[in-house]
Order: sequence, then C-alpha cells, then structure tokens
Amino acid sequence: STKTQVLNLARSTGAATFSSSVTAGGNILGASIIMTPVTANPSSTSPALYQPATGELGINVNGSERIRIASTGAATFSSSVSATSFFEVSDKTQKTLIQDNVIINGIENILAKTYIKDNKEEIGYFAQDLQGVLDSSINMGENGLLSLSYRQVHTAKISSLEFRVKELEKKLMKYEA
Repeated sequence: STKTQVLNLARSTGAATFSSSVTAGGNILGASIIMTPVTANPSSTSPALYQPATGELGINVNGSERIRIASTGAATFSSSVSATSFFEVSDKTQKTLIQDNVIINGIENILAKTYIKDNKEEIGYFAQDLQGVLDSSINMGENGLLSLSYRQVHTAKISSLEFRVKELEKKLMKYEA
C-alpha cells in the first residue's frame, strides 16, 4: 500500500505543514494523519508519539512537545501551522442568529501595533486591548495566556468600516444634490 504524507513536522522548530486543507469548526479537524508510533522516550531526540494525559495525544520532537491533541479535539501547536487553505464551518444551520448588521462599539478604537514576538517583528493586536470590546474573540489557554480570533476582530472592523462608508456616501449624496 502507498502512504501519502499529509503532515510534515519540522524537527528544529515544530512548525507543521499540511499538504491538504485543514478545516476548523472551533477546533482543528483535519485530514487523516497516518503515523507510526515511536516507542522512544519522549525526552529523547527521536520523534515520539505519546500520551501526556488520559485521552490526549502528544508529539515530541527533540525532547520538546510540539503538538498536543486533547480529548475534545482541540490541538495545540508549539509553533506556526501552514496549510494550503483553512476553512471554518460557517453553515447557517449550525448557527443561531442574534443580530444582523452588528456594529461593535469601540472596535474602531482598536489600533494595530508592531511588536516583537519570538524574536520576529510582527503587526497585530494585543488580546488585552479587546477585553470589554469583543470578549468573544478572546480565549484563555490552560497556561493563562490569551489568544485572539483575528477572524472575529477583522470581521468586526470590516463591518464598522462598511457602516462608516454608507454614512459617508449618504452625506456625499446630500452635497451633490
């Protein structure tokens, strides 16, 4: 039988590269990953598949945990994740509409920042800046660190901009008349 590699895990960094799309419905749900368990001690330099806790799966590389998959299906990666595409389940049959055309008060005051993270300059937001503005975009990990749904932040910012553009177009139409 022929095996196709769908996940490449870099030994030095823990960066994961998928050769097929990864679908996220709250957590990562991916294509099947075929792996051969390694019986080496997880602290060795050999890649090791192990069980860090009941119902969890871990992958250690060079003595460091690189991937942990919880019994809920949530996956934690110690580095970047690259794929040819990412999709989230967004079917309206899976959602309950709360409000149409929502404008998040204060989202226009959230400004992008440049900062250093993992010895690399990046642009983005601090999760703490969204507290009290868009709480649903923030998640606290088991380690106490906050993570941010950039999809939610960007959607809120786009919605705010769409509203502002419509208001400006109305004003412009009055001046042209």
